[in-house]
Amino acid sequence: MPLGPSFRAKLLASHLAVVVAVVAVVILALNHALGEELIQRLDARLRAQARGAREWVVAGRHPEPERLKDRLARIAVRLADVVDARVLILDDAGHVLGDSGPGHGPSQDMRFVSEPIGDGLVVRLGVPMREVRATLTSMRNRIFVAAAFGLLVAIALGLGAARLAARPLAAMTASATRIAQGEYRLSLPPPTRDEFGVLQRALESLAAQLEARIGELTREEKLRRDFLANASHELRTPVTAIRGYAETLLASGSADEATRRKFVEIIHRHADRIGRLVEDMLALSALEAHATHLAHEPVALAAAAREAQATLQKRADERGTRIVTDVPPELHALGDADAIARVLINLVDNALKYGRAGGEVIIRARPGQAAATLLLEVADDGPGIAAEHLARVFERFYRGDPDRSREQAGTGLGLAIVAELCAQMGGSVRVTSEPGRGTCFTVEIRAASAAPAPPSPAARS
Repeated sequence: MPLGPSFRAKLLASHLAVVVAVVAVVILALNHALGEELIQRLDARLRAQARGAREWVVAGRHPEPERLKDRLARIAVRLADVVDARVLILDDAGHVLGDSGPGHGPSQDMRFVSEPIGDGLVVRLGVPMREVRATLTSMRNRIFVAAAFGLLVAIALGLGAARLAARPLAAMTASATRIAQGEYRLSLPPPTRDEFGVLQRALESLAAQLEARIGELTREEKLRRDFLANASHELRTPVTAIRGYAETLLASGSADEATRRKFVEIIHRHADRIGRLVEDMLALSALEAHATHLAHEPVALAAAAREAQATLQKRADERGTRIVTDVPPELHALGDADAIARVLINLVDNALKYGRAGGEVIIRARPGQAAATLLLEVADDGPGIAAEHLARVFERFYRGDPDRSREQAGTGLGLAIVAELCAQMGGSVRVTSEPGRGTCFTVEIRAASAAPAPPSPAARS
């Protein structure tokens, strides 16, 4: 698409159009005003000269009427030489009694002024209009010269103003082009306090938002790729095991009952692991897409702790681990009862997997240091987590000790689900650990002022 006139050209054209219009109006106004002023001054001069001629005419009146006309004619000629104008002396009836004659100006295109001088006589003085027109032409030429000079100055000033005004726009255009090419670090001068400044600040804000959004999309894309890679890796092991044992069963038709039962149990265990992995992946995906609606209502933490204990008591007994709850009954959190229960179940399950066999897992709650907050803690007395792994324990599929984690049949998504649930309830979760002295996960959640009915004792896994 061909480009039209530039902003600088449009600005200069509009500037020149305004200047030309103003100059034209000024010239017309000055021409009219000067013409009126010259005519008024001419009339005033002629009237003054006509009043001055009164004494000449009165003194020159002849008592004999038959000689009056000749006397007034001579006076008119003498007056015309003095005032440099055509002089007519008339009576009340308009009859010419004295005329300086056309030698003092043509009878056409004359400007006349009449002045009564008494005794029924009127003096008329006239001058040719060519003098007025010559003066107007001279003044008009001077005005045109001044207007042309002013127009040249206006063009020069307009070019400078257009260049100055277009400079920030050109800089922002270049910056917008860089943004379109993927460069979001703008180096613009300090914004001015006008519309260009507003536009520049908006462009800088847009660039910052785009950079943040692109960075977020890049991180999300990386997480997606990592998620798919990790999910494929996690599924590959049980699928390979199921395929291998199933092929073995099909190939060894003469295997005894004990061997077949053992292989089927292994297949079932790996299938169960795949099922739990898929469920956790679907749950995490629904949470991240906000497809799961979480309530914000008072939840009794003591009841949620008892529910988590009852759900995992069998697994704790298998490891010889004791689950202890220390949650005051008056503490109520503001959140979703099912979500809080799942957070506790995942944290306790994690403590049972990685804690010390025959040890102790403690669920406790207390008021937080910040106002209207509660702290819900799940601690174990296991070997702890090395410092280099603490910052990544809430990442999806992250395992500090992959071999041991797979032996415990974990999906690698439990803590990621905990972090997402806490975030969507307006809370957070953190971990502290010391190798050899156990690990403590702390959930900070908003406190509720009212107590609801206790949640359902049904187990949630």
